Amino acid sequence: MNIPAPPERLMPLRRPALIISSLSLLVILTVGPACDFGKHSQRAPNVEIEGDGSWYKGSNEEKEYLLKTFPAEGEKTIPWPPEELRRYVDISVDVTKSSFSSVILYRGKKISWAEYNIRKFSEYLVKEHVLLPGDRITLRIFGSKPNSQEMSQDQSLDIANPPLQVKIKADVYTNRYNDRHLQVAKVWSDTPDGEKETVNTIEEWCLKQIGKEIYTKSPLLNHMANVKRNTDSKKGKRVLIFITDAHIDFENLYFSPAHYSDELVAGIRKGVEELNLKPFDNPDPNVSIIIFGLNYQGDERFRLKQQELLRWFFDKQDPQLVTLIVS
Repeated sequence: MNIPAPPERLMPLRRPALIISSLSLLVILTVGPACDFGKHSQRAPNVEIEGDGSWYKGSNEEKEYLLKTFPAEGEKTIPWPPEELRRYVDISVDVTKSSFSSVILYRGKKISWAEYNIRKFSEYLVKEHVLLPGDRITLRIFGSKPNSQEMSQDQSLDIANPPLQVKIKADVYTNRYNDRHLQVAKVWSDTPDGEKETVNTIEEWCLKQIGKEIYTKSPLLNHMANVKRNTDSKKGKRVLIFITDAHIDFENLYFSPAHYSDELVAGIRKGVEELNLKPFDNPDPNVSIIIFGLNYQGDERFRLKQQELLRWFFDKQDPQLVTLIVS
């Protein structure tokens, strides 16, 4: 039995800003000069929001949506975020043999590292409020069969985190500039336990998959590159999550706590460069990467190599948007 060292966190986590609260606030929002909402306007309209603003981030897209939704005085309830502003969250689960070769004690029971990763991931989602209202979520598994580059990465399940409901009364307080005053009367969710229900669905699906799907090899780098490029057609914000021990098969090379020499890592890097496999050509503020699990089996030197290789793979993305987490 191989009991890994106590979990640690490689990079500070940032709590998402969208947390429901009862605090009142007054925010002045200005849409860029490209917006023309009145032929007599000499500047873009202002939007004044009064009341609970915990649902609101303040992006230009959100401001423009509110101006379009409230063109005149009135009161209505709207879902938030609207469909066109919701995030896309893609979650991949590693079901390769290495994830099942280690055993760990969890709540008094010995379980595989694969199962441990899923259960700790569920705790992480809840504790850090990773999922936001309205998130569209895809769950998938990945792995490679013996002597094959075939990967299982087809879309397997789509679910949605319920959006909020926001009741707003709107007033136009200058006709010349078309300025608005929005009074937030109420913010609520039609499914108060929606986040918990979504996390439970994710955990149940993942545990079911690891119970029946075990592949021999883990083409992690290939899979991460494919997921990123295949989701480039998605509009808006994306969060790409990979639940894995980060033991990597790349062509004929295998990166693991038993094999991580400088020569092996150099061979992987060379192959990645030759195949132009790195998923980012330039920083993309709309894409966040989370790699969760990272089993280094208590070998600190391997942990550092593991972190170095993954950072190198995503080195053209903003490092603040790439989070590595040891479960």
